Amino acid sequence: YDLFPNGYTVKHVVTVGMSTLDVPEQAGIGSYLAADVSIPSAPLHDFVWIASRGFDRRYGAVLDGWDTNLAPTSLLTGTWTSRAFAGTLDAAGSGQVQIPIPADSNLVGTRLYSRAVVLAPGGQEIWTLSTLGITDIVP
Repeated sequence: YDLFPNGYTVKHVVTVGMSTLDVPEQAGIGSYLAADVSIPSAPLHDFVWIASRGFDRRYGAVLDGWDTNLAPTSLLTGTWTSRAFAGTLDAAGSGQVQIPIPADSNLVGTRLYSRAVVLAPGGQEIWTLSTLGITDIVP
């Protein structure tokens, strides 16, 4: 029985059902966005919060072979390369980062799409991605 007709191949296995990234639906300018990561199978792994102003249903930007579904924007490049919003999951696989939202009225109405990139031990390769978080920036 062919599970993947038409030449499709399996690249990554993803478990669906459990939300692994919790972000608020809204965050105000001049405040902080708290991103809570919970991946019990990844205790003590490092993670990086990444974000984009766009969502790509098909694939999105590819990081280390992983389709993020995040549109390739300067925000995504900056959050990934700077690793400014990073942490380490605790023994239960939980962690949090606080992302400051600038007090800039031009950001009102922006929708942020985000994920946590969980790194393999040693911090060089991606171990897994969290579920998608969506936050609207409000006054």
